[in-house]
Amino acid sequence: MRQAAAAVVAATTIMLFPQPCEAAEPAWQREAIRFGHDGLALAGDLLLPAGTGLPAVMLIQGSGASGRSNRWAYSIAESLAAQGIAVLIPDKRGVGESAGDWRTAGFEELAADAQAGWGLLAAHPAIDPRRVGYLGLSQGGHIAPLAAAGTPGAAFAVNLVGSLQVMEQQLYDELDSAYREHGLDDRTIDWLQELARFSFDYLKTGSGWERYLARHREISAGPLAGAAETWPTTPDDPYWTLWRKIHDYDPVPHWRSIAAAGIPALIVYGADDSNVRVEASVARFRQLLSGSGIELHVYEGTGHALRDAGTQQLRADIFGALADWIHAASGNQRPD
Repeated sequence: MRQAAAAVVAATTIMLFPQPCEAAEPAWQREAIRFGHDGLALAGDLLLPAGTGLPAVMLIQGSGASGRSNRWAYSIAESLAAQGIAVLIPDKRGVGESAGDWRTAGFEELAADAQAGWGLLAAHPAIDPRRVGYLGLSQGGHIAPLAAAGTPGAAFAVNLVGSLQVMEQQLYDELDSAYREHGLDDRTIDWLQELARFSFDYLKTGSGWERYLARHREISAGPLAGAAETWPTTPDDPYWTLWRKIHDYDPVPHWRSIAAAGIPALIVYGADDSNVRVEASVARFRQLLSGSGIELHVYEGTGHALRDAGTQQLRADIFGALADWIHAASGNQRPD
């Protein structure tokens, strides 16, 4: 599943970050590791900078089959490791060398996977157990506050480009953005969106299968057939199991929970994101999380991947500021 506001909001204060930050690049090493819980074997890479008493991030992957081979996720891990932060980047369950099946795992199960990785980081001799937190990428940003809320001692939680919308609404928003990128008009978009609405009717009630399937066949037979390609065509497809678990998930109560517990939290968006409807998430933040102490940064001139539009590299200012925030939130400043 694919996952713009014009300011940077910290609590209720507007701030701008126009200049890149120059980041130091200490050496780091990569180690393939194994971890898990309740008999579920998971795998990942630990990127470990030189030194001791390090802060550390348990990275939570985004939607779909994402693992260490996800170049975007790995480049983020490398950027943070180069700035003195240990990072565990996992193969999501059912991906790479991790057992299980992400296609049927709800957010509670994925949060438990992340908590197992957090425990491994906290036990590492080079890492300060008081400085270990979570960083969720895209849909992983939904899971980061859930994992942190259930982790006594979590040092921080970061959401990189994950929506603050309830999951069902996030899917509608994502589809709408994708259809508009292809130049479709409102009437056509509404007709295509009915496939999603029919799917939610079916997964919530167990009825309406024939109506859903008829619309799927209608779209598949026409010039917009690509819009139906990833939708399931059988009632036993794992899609239904997954979305029954997550369709009504709302991340906001979990953000409130960690804010009440005094866990530092940060949410980051690119204003030009075409996956997440940033203005809707900012509005929800202002309505429901303003004054909580959670920081919200929205950067102009970049999208979902937080890359420089010219070089297509990660924005140095964003990831320099992120590393500074993690060092400070976990109780220390970035080493020189």
